[in-house]
Amino acid sequence: MQTIKFRAWDGEFKKWSDLPLKKYPIADIKFLTDYTFCQFTGKYDINGKEIYEGDIVRFRRSDDKFFIGEISYIEEHGAYFVIHSGISDNQLYAFDKYEVLGNIFENPELLDE
Repeated sequence: MQTIKFRAWDGEFKKWSDLPLKKYPIADIKFLTDYTFCQFTGKYDINGKEIYEGDIVRFRRSDDKFFIGEISYIEEHGAYFVIHSGISDNQLYAFDKYEVLGNIFENPELLDE
């Protein structure tokens, strides 16, 4: 059975937070709008690190070329893909080839490489 996990980016303070993930009543919905929730894909990179939506990964395709892209869930396909250069052609099925370099919140410059 796969564990469903999330992490939350606090847009106001620009850091990861577990505060909105704790179980307690929240009176103000505005509180949650400052957070971006990223779901765990259920997979790990070559170093054993959990892969989440919004992570930036380095990967090698079948033609042995390396690329850098962002992990994104494509709802119409019901699957996670790596988006690189605006193309979502690499579905995450060969996770042993991926290395998490950072994420879109803390390291957006990695996508420019």
